[in-house]
Amino acid sequence: MDYGKLLKRSWDIVWGNKFMLLLGFLAALGSSGGGSGSNSNFRMDGSQFPGGGQMEAFWLQYAALIVAAVCFFFLLGIVLWVVGVTARGGLISAAARLDAGEKMTFRQAFADGWAKIGRLVGLSLLLFLPFAILIFVVALVIAGAVGFSIFTMADMAEQDPTAVIGSLGAVIFAVCGLLCLALPIGLILQGISAFAQRGIMLQEMGIMDSIRHGWQIFKSNLGEIIVLAVIFVVISLVVGFAVGIVMIPLAFLSFGPLIFQAVRGGSLGAVEIAAGIVGGLVLAVVAAAINSVVTAYQSTVFTLAYQEFLNKDSGHKMAADDAL
Repeated sequence: MDYGKLLKRSWDIVWGNKFMLLLGFLAALGSSGGGSGSNSNFRMDGSQFPGGGQMEAFWLQYAALIVAAVCFFFLLGIVLWVVGVTARGGLISAAARLDAGEKMTFRQAFADGWAKIGRLVGLSLLLFLPFAILIFVVALVIAGAVGFSIFTMADMAEQDPTAVIGSLGAVIFAVCGLLCLALPIGLILQGISAFAQRGIMLQEMGIMDSIRHGWQIFKSNLGEIIVLAVIFVVISLVVGFAVGIVMIPLAFLSFGPLIFQAVRGGSLGAVEIAAGIVGGLVLAVVAAAINSVVTAYQSTVFTLAYQEFLNKDSGHKMAADDAL
């Protein structure tokens, strides 16, 4: 594979068709996923947590707002995720058709992704939902073990200090074991998903066929895929550094006053909480805007690489047939 030619051709496609940056923004955004009396505040000093009814008053005052916010952001996350999946499908279709010399627009690309949204969503759920549930359950078990260790640490320290070290060591070992297990599985699933999505968008495959197809492409071209992955790890690190330069000051402006007020025992009302929520949304949009270029570029590179993999596999098959 000529990586230089592949990267240059992909960049020419993205930069020459700016609507792909908008698709990249939507895909990145989807990946990311007046109360009752604003004059009444809850003072966040530690002396009021054990008693005095402050927590009860807080929940009575803000329970409806908190529940409404949780429901809103849950639904918003689902909507953004679906939009992001649609945009990723549109990026795949647009890259392939533009590479073939066809004309494309944002509306056509998004419509192509939306036409396959059922299969794309089904693919993501089938591949990642069981894995996510397993990780969540294991994380809960580990969190429970950490909590139990914290509550018992004082007594254990008085009786046997070495037991504390052993308990913490067991928790750390469990966390490291979980990461060592989850990381390679997650990477493999991501690789299968990337090419399964292209099987759905470009080969009209069903969900199960696309998974088998994605695994076959991933397995047969692992060396080239690793090289491309390393290239984009480096690109992501550079972009991540740039994102950090922009996001850290914005995060400080958004959440600094809120955190400082809470730490020094100040009061947090609905206005302050709403300001923090709006600040979080702004940060998410800014991060997605910065990542839109990398998202569109990476999707295009892997789409063109996928087509090369198909051509290579077809050539091998034809050679084998001729030999027979």
